[in-house]
Amino acid sequence: TTVWRTYLLLILSLSTVDCIAAMIHPLMPSVAGDVIGLVLLACDFGITAWCILRLRGMPSDVIAKEKTS
Repeated sequence: TTVWRTYLLLILSLSTVDCIAAMIHPLMPSVAGDVIGLVLLACDFGITAWCILRLRGMPSDVIAKEKTS
């Protein structure tokens, strides 16, 4: 589905940014590195929550109407 495709692309992009942040972490002050880590973690939770909300169950009558059309 498009939700899974979007979810996987967002998670892959976020993982790429996380890898870059991990490489430059030694060059930054520790507080800045911690803040960036927390922001990336919050984005990860946000993407996962978005996916869960988009994938919640549909009423059975909506599914039945889609199959007949």
